Amino acid sequence: VVADGSFWSMDKETKERVSPEIRQVQWLDMRSAILHSFTSMNKALTPVNKFQEQEFLRLNIKRRDPMFLTMATMLEVESFPSIESLQRYSHDLTPDEELKRSQWLYEGLELCVG
Repeated sequence: VVADGSFWSMDKETKERVSPEIRQVQWLDMRSAILHSFTSMNKALTPVNKFQEQEFLRLNIKRRDPMFLTMATMLEVESFPSIESLQRYSHDLTPDEELKRSQWLYEGLELCVG
């Protein structure tokens, strides 16, 4: 479908059916998850597994999407000494206030990665 060009005229749902973004879901320990996120920012491709390596070679993809914010979130969660302390901290947080506190990329702006 990519070769004949029909992929590009499909709606989003059809594209996801013929080419799902997610192939595998796997629980990782926090260290491995953070390392996978960190290596997504490497200049040289660092695949997370053999399948990704083969697919990126096949499709001539040179870099993974950077996962900096995912890594920062995992590091922040990991900084709490217990689930209970994380629950106490987040109990009174509101999504709107947290968005105001943490948003750095606003509508109409783009993130340019090098």
